[in-house]
Amino acid sequence: MIKKNQLYLWITALLPTAVVLAFYQRLPEQIPTQFNNGVVRYGPRATIWLMAGLPLLLSLLFTIAPAVDPRRNNYRRLGGAYNLFASLLNLFMLLVTGVIISESLQPGKLQVERLVIISLGLLFAVIGNYMPKTGSNFTFGVRTMWTISNDEVWQRTNRMAGKLWFFGGTLVALLGLFPVEERVLLFPAIFLFTIMAIAPALYSFLLYRQLSE
Repeated sequence: MIKKNQLYLWITALLPTAVVLAFYQRLPEQIPTQFNNGVVRYGPRATIWLMAGLPLLLSLLFTIAPAVDPRRNNYRRLGGAYNLFASLLNLFMLLVTGVIISESLQPGKLQVERLVIISLGLLFAVIGNYMPKTGSNFTFGVRTMWTISNDEVWQRTNRMAGKLWFFGGTLVALLGLFPVEERVLLFPAIFLFTIMAIAPALYSFLLYRQLSE
């Protein structure tokens, strides 16, 4: 149904696999798999294929979803933004794959947590820009039992969430640029992401109750 940007979607899905193929033989037997407040955990080299394969799985699911979603007609409102959203997720996974490879070959070269905070903030900001344009569906947008049950709740909640994610994501990205230790950035970033996750769900519940009275 949605063909615009489809080629770009699958190109970005294949990029992590191509990068892993190029560097796999150079990777050590143990590679970094988790970065947590300065502590690095390691796992078998083969685990990087899970990271490389995830964009392919996500792209397949995003391609199938419009065909099986009972509200498939609403995807037309998204147009190319639907595949753009999926492509951005693929590019984020490409970034994570690149970070793992870089830290495997040259440990400590990158400020990993800062880089992830900035990229996640930008990802949320871009997604937030498109959320107000979505029609009710089961794939993209704020999907709660209250938004799915009421089109007005869906529209107003996603309009609110779009603004929150855009400004919140931008703030997180700017936060990552502050010249302080990465561990200092972690807690305010987690707090902002938590607000962006909880506030739209709570808003949809309160709005649904208000409209049902």
